[in-house]
Amino acid sequence: MDNKNTQTGIKDSTFGDYAQIEINQTINLPKVSTTIPSDVRQGSPNFVGRQQDLKNLHEALQNEGKVSVCAVRGMGGVGKTELAVQYALSREFQQRYVACYWFSLNQGDLATQILLKAAPYLAMPEKLQKLGSVEEQVKWCWQNWHPQEGQILLVIDDVKSLEDIPQELLPISSRFKVMLTTRQRNLSLRFWELSLGVLSEAESLELLTKIVDAELTSRIENEIETAKEICRYLGYLPLALELVAKYLKDDRMLSLEDYLQQLSLEDESLSDEMVRGITAERGVIAAFNLSWQRLQRLATQLAMLLGRFAAAAIPWQDLVEPTINSLGWEKKAVKDARKQLDNLSLIEIENGKNIVIHALLREYFRYQSKQEGDDFIHVLQGGIASSGIAVAKTIPQNPVIADIDRVRLAIPHLELLSQEMLDDIPNPDDDNLMWAFVGVAWFYEGQGQYNSAERYFDNCLEAVQSRLGDNHPHVATSLNNLAGLYKSQGRYTEAEPLYLEALDLYKRLFRDNHTHVATSLNNLAQLYKYQGRYKEAEPLFLQALAIGEQALGENHPTTVRIRENLESLP
Repeated sequence: MDNKNTQTGIKDSTFGDYAQIEINQTINLPKVSTTIPSDVRQGSPNFVGRQQDLKNLHEALQNEGKVSVCAVRGMGGVGKTELAVQYALSREFQQRYVACYWFSLNQGDLATQILLKAAPYLAMPEKLQKLGSVEEQVKWCWQNWHPQEGQILLVIDDVKSLEDIPQELLPISSRFKVMLTTRQRNLSLRFWELSLGVLSEAESLELLTKIVDAELTSRIENEIETAKEICRYLGYLPLALELVAKYLKDDRMLSLEDYLQQLSLEDESLSDEMVRGITAERGVIAAFNLSWQRLQRLATQLAMLLGRFAAAAIPWQDLVEPTINSLGWEKKAVKDARKQLDNLSLIEIENGKNIVIHALLREYFRYQSKQEGDDFIHVLQGGIASSGIAVAKTIPQNPVIADIDRVRLAIPHLELLSQEMLDDIPNPDDDNLMWAFVGVAWFYEGQGQYNSAERYFDNCLEAVQSRLGDNHPHVATSLNNLAGLYKSQGRYTEAEPLYLEALDLYKRLFRDNHTHVATSLNNLAQLYKYQGRYKEAEPLFLQALAIGEQALGENHPTTVRIRENLESLP
């Protein structure tokens, strides 16, 4: 590396220009102290939980015989910086260190901060000042750092990549213990990593109570179930909880129920305006933006796609990959994009198979896709609809346990498809529109969850009628499906008019000897058989059998089934 000193500063190909004049001037000041002052900011008085995280962090930092480097990693707003502050100030752990020094990479590069912090207290040799490289100067500072005995804690906040903290800039003496905060997963194999998660429900409620009811009011206790709903909506994210608590405290007449109704990611309660008076530096969207700005184009598109799925684990192979294929995205680029999202803690990988997204990050991804416009969202949701319907079509009418387990993770996404993406379904005049509901209905019916199944059969009938008209074959099919559910529950009087309506529609739409008519006759006859109305069932079975034999042949499975039903009559 070519490092040349000039009167205006040090030019370094890795670290850029450094304010050497300022450093030189401060180095020559009279030494007023033999100890560089610790400079950790005051911690939040509202800190809750994290006791086990603090203990795990402390144990990892106490490795003897080497410089311990521990990275506290997590998504934006999870409280990485606050955890570092609380650790540095904790009475339980503070006694192990003679001093703690804080370096925030939001305020400049690491080398400049080290040199500026040390300059007033360490008399660097003039020759090293003029001719030494940045790395040599930093190394000298660490070798002469005050105090010169005892363990020293260094906190390097907001590390974006390994390039921010070159090995040459880190101390080599084992008395230094280095804690990093970062959003980046697997920053280095040399570093022990603490993955910081969200708070528990109990801790979240404790945080709300600590702020909202600081004056011994009982708003949280009086609306405890609503408070739990607010915590769930916020995904137990510390930043969001603290902002919301401050907002509620500022408006003492606002009920939690009314607040829950207005709550959204873009609500003023989660904005930058609410950080005044607390230790947070930015609102939730601004905190997420810091990670978003580091993503390459396809990674942002993948995030926006994932945000259009339901708020549940997303099966990558069954739903995401087929959607990506339908959108024509290149596989390797998608893999790299997924790794970016994972490494920046914007998504989590569950069991190596499924994508899990924090509740507020999902809203943030949806917020970003809205900025792209309705046409862009339509394209994304069209791909999701195609993949979801393909999965729905694999669900049999009478699913066994293996079928149910196979599609269980896809069900929340199929449900969202039937609620929000009907306009995005390709070729709705085919059976795709029906399958947006039928697969889910059969999934629930196969488990005896008849109320849920009925809701989806009802919704299917309504959607088909409103979108395809009352005289469409899929209306008759939907009537048959709903009637079949009623029949399986013994609700015969409700099933009969639906079967009759379906039969009448099939006869009007097709010729009397069409196979749809045969199936409908067989369904109605089966209903009469279950009711003991054998004289009414027999002629219907005979009509159905005649149509089946003529249209399909005597050995066709449908014909055989109708014959067996007829023969089973007493």
